[in-house]
Amino acid sequence: MQRAPRSSVRSLALVAVLSLVAVVPSACGADRGSSATPTPEGDSTHAPIPEARARESAEVGGDVIATVDGEPIRVSDVEAAARADGVSPAVALRRLEEDLAIAHLAEASAVADDPEVRAAARRAAVRELLHRDIEATRTPEGVPDSVVEARRDQIAGALSQPETRRATHLLVPLEPSADQARVDAAFRLARSLRDEVSTEADPSAALDAHVGREGAFELTVEHLEAMRPDALDASFANALFSAAAPGLLPEVVRSSYGVHVVVLDEIVPPWEVPRDEWLPALRRQISAEERAAATSELAERLAEQQPVLVNQHALSIAEQMPLGTSSRSLDSTGDPSRGGGP
Repeated sequence: MQRAPRSSVRSLALVAVLSLVAVVPSACGADRGSSATPTPEGDSTHAPIPEARARESAEVGGDVIATVDGEPIRVSDVEAAARADGVSPAVALRRLEEDLAIAHLAEASAVADDPEVRAAARRAAVRELLHRDIEATRTPEGVPDSVVEARRDQIAGALSQPETRRATHLLVPLEPSADQARVDAAFRLARSLRDEVSTEADPSAALDAHVGREGAFELTVEHLEAMRPDALDASFANALFSAAAPGLLPEVVRSSYGVHVVVLDEIVPPWEVPRDEWLPALRRQISAEERAAATSELAERLAEQQPVLVNQHALSIAEQMPLGTSSRSLDSTGDPSRGGGP
């Protein structure tokens, strides 16, 4: 569970006031109550406490377990803080009281109006808005099973793969119109070359030595990456996937391209991504896409409601600036030479 909800502006102002105020009188000390103690006059070691801004006053009772200057701390707030921090309810309550007391001080002081604090508060407000209206409503757990299954079907090839095989083959090419004499000559040459490389320790490498013209045929050698049978010529695939182990196939192979001397280099086993891996991964991916789409849609709606005017001349100059020249400024004409930087 999250800590008790509080304004992002308060949280950021709290950080700022802690860094600017030397000593802040706490509303709750080591054994604290629920109301702040005024700073003694003339004590230069204590910062003066500004007058608190008016706020709606709550009373202790019901689910309100305490108040700090009228602002309620509820039982649910204490429970959430205790669970989040792993502390007792009493400690959680004391921390909540301290947080509110110092946040009230920050609200009442000039710190809350500091430009850097306001800018940080705006950024925090944007993050909170996006979380509340977009991220919190589009979580991975909220993606319907039907949507995940549909996405899985779209990328099935990336989640599983049947057995594939790597191979090297030498081709003695044959034209579709080749007569029987030329076909017989291609088989004789292919078988001769097969017998020659069969004595080599690495038949695949030995085939490379035969690239080029040999008699009436222009020989080529191709090293195939892991291939599925449906990506190959049917006759070639049948011979390649019939082999029980890597090595030089015992017979040359006729395909629609010609006659092949084939070496099976590797059998790559089939694999599949387990469901308990792809299911959460796809949920995260889909929810991220939904959040991005919702953010883009929000930006488009806001652009219609809040027109953006751009100085195109200044933009073109800025786009040409090398990185690290942020100290240069553009005047109203868009001329960087008239800015305040070097």
